[in-house]
Order: sequence, then structure tokens, then C-alpha cells
Amino acid sequence: TLDTNHFTASGLHYPTTDGTLASQVLQTDAAGNLSFGNVEATYDIIYNGEATTLVKGTPVYISGSNGANPKVFRADASNAAKMPVTYIVSENINSGNTGRGILLGNIEGIDLTGYTAGTAVYVAEGGGWTSTRPTGSNTIIQFLGLVTKEGNGGKGLVLNPGPVVLP
Repeated sequence: TLDTNHFTASGLHYPTTDGTLASQVLQTDAAGNLSFGNVEATYDIIYNGEATTLVKGTPVYISGSNGANPKVFRADASNAAKMPVTYIVSENINSGNTGRGILLGNIEGIDLTGYTAGTAVYVAEGGGWTSTRPTGSNTIIQFLGLVTKEGNGGKGLVLNPGPVVLP
């Protein structure tokens, strides 16, 4: 079928016009709708090895695998066994399930209240993000990226994996 916005073939809705910028790619919303968009991140499929849900934006490290997928856990800058960070969780992932982890690129829709655009962020002691470079004697310092939009529903540029620096 064909209308002014798309044509449908084999249950997929294809756009009838080209993208708006050079180098755009065809993307799906997983509901049968295809559109042109920009590649904003490089992802990998990861397996949540934690007993609880990994929340979008959580820095994680790899410890083992589950089939072809790296098995990940929450990172902690104060514990060398829980470092270095390899991914930032891109979506909430329930325990024992797979989801996407960001290797490099943008993450949107996370709470960056208290951060301003341009702020450098690191893996925090105890896990999560911090804008204060960790300094503890057992701390491992790893730069994660930059805040590009502050506040609730914020956005960051993940420059991960960054190098790990011992104090």
C-alpha cells in the first residue's frame, strides 16, 4: 500500500522520502515503522548478572559471559574488582535479562539534576556518576564523559571506555 507518508510491504512501513542529512541510516522502532535517523551511539547486547534491575545510566563492568553476551555488574570506583567500566546501561535491564549497553555516544533521559552542561563525569565511589574526581587511596579513577543537557531527562556524551587512572 502507498500513502503520502510511507508505503507498506510485508508489514513494514517504509518512508517515501530520503533522510534530511547525509550519512543518515534507516532505523526501526521495533513496531514496523522505518525512518531515517542519525547514529547517536554504539551499542552492545549485555546480560544483567546482578540480582536486581540495572537502571538506565548505570556504569557497569564485565565479569564473565552468558552465552555470547558479556555478563555485567554495577561498577564501583572504590573497588578495583568492580572496575573498569565497559558500558553505560542504555535501558532498564531486569536481573537475568539482556539489554543494550552504550560503548560510545549519547545517552538521553537520565536524571542529571545538579550537573551543568559541559561537566565532566567519573565513576563514583560506591557506583554511579559523580562530577567530583574520586581521590580515595583505593579509588580507581575513570572518566565517563560529559553532560550535554542538565536536569531531569538529561543527556550525556559517553566517551567510554575511558582510561583507568590509579591515584
